[in-house]
Amino acid sequence: MPQPTRRVAVIGAAFIAILVLLMPEAVTAAEDDRVIQLAVQTDPGMNAFEVENKFKVARESTKGFNYGEISVDPIDPASYVLLSSIVRRGVLQAAPATDAPRGVLVEPIRGQDGGWWIDLRNTDSFLDSIKITVVDAATGKERLLELEPAARTETAKPLRYHSPGSYVVKFDKGVHPRAAVLSVTTEGSTGGSPRTEELRVGWPDVGRCYMVTLKGVTGDERRLFESLKDPAKVGNAIKELYPSTATLIVGSFQDKKVDVWRLNEVLHSYMQPVNAKPKRLWLRFPLTEAQESKVLAELEAQLAPADGFKKLPAWLASRRLPQGKSLEPGMDSWVEVPVNPATERAEIWVPIVTREWKRLMAESPAKVGDRAILVWEFENPSNPADREVIKVAGERYQRERLGWWLTGLSGAPVE
Repeated sequence: MPQPTRRVAVIGAAFIAILVLLMPEAVTAAEDDRVIQLAVQTDPGMNAFEVENKFKVARESTKGFNYGEISVDPIDPASYVLLSSIVRRGVLQAAPATDAPRGVLVEPIRGQDGGWWIDLRNTDSFLDSIKITVVDAATGKERLLELEPAARTETAKPLRYHSPGSYVVKFDKGVHPRAAVLSVTTEGSTGGSPRTEELRVGWPDVGRCYMVTLKGVTGDERRLFESLKDPAKVGNAIKELYPSTATLIVGSFQDKKVDVWRLNEVLHSYMQPVNAKPKRLWLRFPLTEAQESKVLAELEAQLAPADGFKKLPAWLASRRLPQGKSLEPGMDSWVEVPVNPATERAEIWVPIVTREWKRLMAESPAKVGDRAILVWEFENPSNPADREVIKVAGERYQRERLGWWLTGLSGAPVE
């Protein structure tokens, strides 16, 4: 059976942005049964009726495209931010969502509802406290949260230290951040007196967010997008279009949460890249920022020759985690992760010495990183000796930060 086509596009604008998800049903069902779902971001004053009206007006002015039914449902702004980050910047790389002029970086943590990174961009800087203006979705009223950082191991705390210069803040469901004032102390690089200052930062202004569902779709949806951008056809038209080549990864909601921790094992699972059929994935994890820089330099050195991408697989295999060995602090091993062609996933339970990782977390939390480097490898089915590393989004390797590793390690089972 042929694989269903899955496409994703993104439309961004000053007052309305649309994350377009063309569902797999679009090609497996009859033409007039196609369904398109759109995650819509609007300004704070736009209601569901106005969103629906914009689509109806655009449809009436569009030739070669039509839909039968439309529904508009509110969604959590944090969910929109997360979807937008994944689609616009790629599944395996997290670029800044907000990069303030003063250099503070604020971005959502993938896979953690309501979780955000705060990166001071200076390992000599420390966050003393933070005052965050939030809006409660239930009441629509603003209030001020005043928080002080806790240790990274105190996972129940809303604000935690993560690594030098970096912190994690977690908001309750229905609480949306708007802006913050950070009290930051920076140690003098030449041994001078510490300097304390207040830095003002903003969160991505997500306004209101909705999920728009178009049923009975016929024709080319790109024509509808062009109409939505045309001020002669739609009032307050979308001003910019950002197409994306990302593939929609469709998941299922399960009654029982999938646990990534077992006794001395941790699960790693990744969807294979778009338009690629890799044989395996090479995983280097976990890494601190300094360790990541060292490994990246090693990879760049291996890839520097013209045929480096052909020789890298053997270099990675020579550094494979030996069979029967468990990953423990201080090891410089790559984990080989097989790809299942049926599921299009690379998945493995990595053996780890959980007790040692927990001990290191308690004694020297800065030495427990959450960074991972991924390298996908293609193997010629006609000649298994012919191997090469695959380019994903133009790169031979991908970098990822896995917040769940740090937050879950404290609760991982031990003997």
